[in-house]
Amino acid sequence: MIVSALDTLTSIISGLVIFSVLGALSFEMGLDMKDVVKSGPGLAFVAYPEALSRLPLPHLWSVLFFLMLFILGLDSEFAILENIVTSLSDEIHCLRKHKLKVTIAVGAAFFLFGLPVVTRGGQYIFEILDYYGGSISLVFIAVVECIAISWIYGYENFSSDINFMLSKNMGIYWRITWKFTAPLTLLFIAIYSLVIHTPLQYGAYQFPNWTDVVGWAIVFVVISQIIVWALFHVIRSCKQECCKCLEAVFAPDKDWGPKDPIVREEWRVYKRNLKVHNFELEHVYITNL
Repeated sequence: MIVSALDTLTSIISGLVIFSVLGALSFEMGLDMKDVVKSGPGLAFVAYPEALSRLPLPHLWSVLFFLMLFILGLDSEFAILENIVTSLSDEIHCLRKHKLKVTIAVGAAFFLFGLPVVTRGGQYIFEILDYYGGSISLVFIAVVECIAISWIYGYENFSSDINFMLSKNMGIYWRITWKFTAPLTLLFIAIYSLVIHTPLQYGAYQFPNWTDVVGWAIVFVVISQIIVWALFHVIRSCKQECCKCLEAVFAPDKDWGPKDPIVREEWRVYKRNLKVHNFELEHVYITNL
């Protein structure tokens, strides 16, 4: 809760700084605020440096600011790599004994994939990947994650896991937010993004029509992974009756849970002692412990 509150507060402060600087630049340049700088990297590399240049010791603040950007980039890289390495380890169990090697291999692969972005035309490649792969696709993925956590894994299971780790019960606010507010809001954003979609443009440069085709192909490839792999697991598990098939698909692996053996046993006992399981799939989860 503290981290979330600080993150929200930081975002609010950043927004205040951005718009105050953009307002000053708009006044000095005689332009509308929307024409001063576009969203994206321009905010970090134009608006903030301009604000820092007006402070005492601007060089010091600039060094600290770009050092912070570098650290934030590393932090984001940690999360991305951990997500991919964990997913690979869950699917290919033999990789769990070689986590360091897998991490290095994934990092090296992404380094090679990122080299085209630092070429002379890299900014245009970045805009395509950011707009189609980092905006539209992520919203749909977030919707599916909300549904998977709150409705398939189940709110009761998720909140009981938090209660086990933090000894804190989740209130009605979190139940409503996780089950309804978050997925519906994200779904609205996704649909609205499709309705107002216009061909990609970077500054005065209008991307050719074929880039729109490539961009939507990226979106399709990303989103289709959810459907394809879901169908793959359903087909692979459908050796029994349909009901048993769904149970096998939605039930976690037997090694799911805390890694520490002592904590794991405490967690399994805690789960078995739960008396309220309101959703059928949650019951499937509990009975497979």
